[in-house]
Amino acid sequence: MITSSLQKVFLYNENNQDTARIGRLLDDYDLQTFNTENIYQLMRYAREVNPNLMIFNMDNDEIPDEQALQYIKAKIDHEIYPVVIVKSDGSLFQIRPEVAHYVHMPAEREKLVDIIDSYCLGRRTHDVLLLQNYTARAGRLKQQLEEGGYSLFEVHNSDAARMYLSKNKPRIVCVEYAPQFILARHTLHHERIFYVDRDQDITEMEKFLV
Repeated sequence: MITSSLQKVFLYNENNQDTARIGRLLDDYDLQTFNTENIYQLMRYAREVNPNLMIFNMDNDEIPDEQALQYIKAKIDHEIYPVVIVKSDGSLFQIRPEVAHYVHMPAEREKLVDIIDSYCLGRRTHDVLLLQNYTARAGRLKQQLEEGGYSLFEVHNSDAARMYLSKNKPRIVCVEYAPQFILARHTLHHERIFYVDRDQDITEMEKFLV
């Protein structure tokens, strides 16, 4: 049983191509990592230990392992922790509301590093926490923020956004005006929260970012 007080990352490996790459990345941290290819073993330990982060390293198929997807849906007795889906560059994601982040490796390695830093170490001061639905193509709002050189932490469900805010201090929080996020504004603890849409101009928010 995993019992130490270290920050814990659980890694479900289905993609042998990226296993070593992600393993080396995690070795750079003082973290406790539980790594398995057995979904039932993963479920057993996750019931006993609430990890800081759950990474699903999937294969190149368009539809990932169904057992893993059912696990994500169940959230193991409704425990709350961020779920990250990692796939190889060029692979398609099956979008699910329980997933907090989607990462292509190795192209988005720095994105995965930022995710691990934020949930496990904390004390990050991004300019913007952006809570919005995942799409393969960035909207105007995200493009303008990136072009403006603002640091951005993007998350795709409100539970993960709350966990991020419990350890980090962004300058502003932007919440997409979408049905599943309408109530999120009232559960996120931050002094500057904006409802936004994907094509919104950043002018209204820039005065809080200078």
